[in-house]
Order: sequence, then structure tokens, then C-alpha cells
Amino acid sequence: MTDLSGAFADLAGSGSVEAIRMAAEEHEMRILNRKIEIISADHQNKADIGAAIARRWFDTEGVDVIADFSNSSVGFAVQELAKERGKIILWPRARPISAGSRACRRRASGSTTAIRTDTRSRAN
Repeated sequence: MTDLSGAFADLAGSGSVEAIRMAAEEHEMRILNRKIEIISADHQNKADIGAAIARRWFDTEGVDVIADFSNSSVGFAVQELAKERGKIILWPRARPISAGSRACRRRASGSTTAIRTDTRSRAN
């Protein structure tokens, strides 16, 4: 789930989706002998839209992992849903420091993995 049409589309967007697809193809579309299917959606940098997409994916489409976001408000909204449903989210690129804070880690309860460093360390 990424920004395909807004301010972060050049940073993430369709290039991010293609990179994930290429990585999955390198592993023959399987991880731990489970089939991988790559789907994408535009969260439009709106937490409510991102949460609605995640809810549909988790509840009716059998999605187990959601990655990308490119926007912390969307990421936090999806993180809450992932925690409630025992699903996984991946925060690639820079992420807000609060996404790794003690309070946030308690809230995420093992459902969230950060792939890179926080924004403060990237800026310094």
C-alpha cells in the first residue's frame, strides 16, 4: 500500500511496487514455501483510506502482510488494524521516531517491523 498519486509518489509509488514484485520474483514468488501474491493500492496519503484498504485486505481478501505506506499517519492506522488481527506490517524507508518508541512498541505488539532507521538518524 503506497502513495501512487500524491506527494510521495516519486519516493515510493509505482517504483516501490515494482521493486517488491522484483524481489518476490527473485524468490520464485515463494517465502518459506508459501506463495506470494503482490497487490497494491493507493492510500492517497489519507489514514482513513489506508485503514479501509487494510481492513478489506485483512478481513476479506486474506492478506497477511502489508508493506510500504510512505506516510506515517497511514502507517499508524494500518498498524492498529494489524495488531488487532494478528497481521504483519513492514515500515520501509525512514519512519517517524514515534513508530519505534516504547509506547508504540507496546501498541504494535510484535506486528510491526521497521526495515530502516528513523528519520532523526537519517537527517543527522
